[in-house]
Amino acid sequence: MKIASLPPRPLFLTALAAGLAAPSLVHAQDLDQPELSGWYVRLGAATRFNVKAAITALTLPTSLYNDGFVQPDISGTASGLTWNWGYNSASQIVGNQLVLSRLDTPNIGRQDLNVGNPLLGGELIGGYHLREFKLGKRTARLGVELGYGYFSASEGLNLAAAGTATLTKDGFGLGGIVPPVAPYAGTFAGPGPLINLNPDPASHTVVTSPAAATFQGTLNTTLHNLRFGPVLEVDLTKRLSASFGAGLSSVFADVGLNYMESVSFSNPAIPALGTTRANDTFARWRPGVYAELRLNYQITRQIGVFVGGDFQHNDNMTFGDATHQVTLDLSKTYGLKGGLSFEF
Repeated sequence: MKIASLPPRPLFLTALAAGLAAPSLVHAQDLDQPELSGWYVRLGAATRFNVKAAITALTLPTSLYNDGFVQPDISGTASGLTWNWGYNSASQIVGNQLVLSRLDTPNIGRQDLNVGNPLLGGELIGGYHLREFKLGKRTARLGVELGYGYFSASEGLNLAAAGTATLTKDGFGLGGIVPPVAPYAGTFAGPGPLINLNPDPASHTVVTSPAAATFQGTLNTTLHNLRFGPVLEVDLTKRLSASFGAGLSSVFADVGLNYMESVSFSNPAIPALGTTRANDTFARWRPGVYAELRLNYQITRQIGVFVGGDFQHNDNMTFGDATHQVTLDLSKTYGLKGGLSFEF
């Protein structure tokens, strides 16, 4: 009876080692090629260009005064009298007249501001691949994205203007009435005490002087951007893909203007003015749309890098006080971005 001989020991050990190693190799391949859920996140730095702003110095309508008003009332102008008048201080009652004054000074007019372009910030985007399909010979994925962006800038303002200042004073006859205690403001509909609608020509005085105005301040701009929309991603190579997205983009613009303004006069006949200081803020959502183009490079199946650019359109916003108005133009802004992406 013959007994079958065993294979040579080295060959037997090699086969055994291969059998034991096979599960480990499969397991290692599973770790290198994990199953992805379709969720992904992008995180990166971003800049925003072409955010524009302008500041405009407001002036009084020609029919108004700095310390009061005399306007036609509901009865019109035929009678030459009105109850639609007002004043600020008891010192404006001189004899039988109400004296109103108006001071017109040089101002900065309208100035375009830089807004610290570009605005610096970052973005956090989350998305989900809804389906994968073939686009010609290339693999494509259709998804949806929701994102948040933050951008901020601070711009110093140092503006000046020179010209001629004009101080105008007019007296309006009170017609013997006892004026209400200041401050007082009548109404268009009335009724109220009647005074002359037109100033007394003999009381009209005008004083002029060379003058210089200075305006110093800071414009602080912060943009919080929320966006939502579909995205199409197409594989260009095994690791490189291109994405195009578009959708809704709403911006919460938080803008603050801090300033101090002063005017000096060469003619001492015009009383000196104190420095005006103000801190105006404005915050509001502005709706809009966006479109984005991006290149993605996968380092591994789960980690990648990206670069991209976008165009965004949002409504403009205007804010200010009685003397200055700021307009923020968000109608055509552009963004550049780059960072890391993570697939899950």
